[in-house]
Amino acid sequence: MDFTKYASMLTKQALFFCRIDKLGDQYEMSMPIENIKSSTEYYNNNEEIIKRNLSGITLKEWNSLFDIIKPSVLINSWHRNDYESAAMWSIYLKTNEGIAIQSTYKKLCDSFNLTDDEINIGTVSYKDYQMDRIDDETLFGYASHKLKSYEYERELRAMLTNQTDGSQKPLYEVGKNVPVVLDTLVECVYVAPNAQKWYGELVIDLTKRLGYNFPIKMSSLNDRSLH
Repeated sequence: MDFTKYASMLTKQALFFCRIDKLGDQYEMSMPIENIKSSTEYYNNNEEIIKRNLSGITLKEWNSLFDIIKPSVLINSWHRNDYESAAMWSIYLKTNEGIAIQSTYKKLCDSFNLTDDEINIGTVSYKDYQMDRIDDETLFGYASHKLKSYEYERELRAMLTNQTDGSQKPLYEVGKNVPVVLDTLVECVYVAPNAQKWYGELVIDLTKRLGYNFPIKMSSLNDRSLH
């Protein structure tokens, strides 16, 4: 993340969950061809019941239900790896001025004890949407799959669902901040490769001024220690 997002996380003591339809991937929660086939077959076999219960929904609308409810799904994303990824630094930072948060699955789970939101956490599976099918045909299941083209992300997602006002209208324009215990969550903070020394010192200063004592290190791709 960049410095402003880091500062926001510290001051708000929260992780930002973004609407899944705002992540920039038009295929989020889309249906592989094999799932469309089975969904179409189910609709054709139960057309009268489905139309009666869902206000005359058409086959096209039936197969696009997840597109309709996308805005009600909020995502907070992490990269799973034993090592830093040069590609992830490059993709997610526009400049050399950024940081990465290191945590663990358990720490992430434990950090959410300040919220009443029901948060689902799981890894993303990557599929060939021309050949493969998604077996978990639920809201959570479709939100946990992406195209194989994104496999390099090795993504783990924390998810909030059903974020609507009771109708189809989403509650949030972009997303929401969910409170977390940062001292539980953060194992280490890494300053981006090739960042200037003053930038690393700025990250340290802000962190300490806001009362946190996370270990802060230069990226291992740089291999210089800040303190």
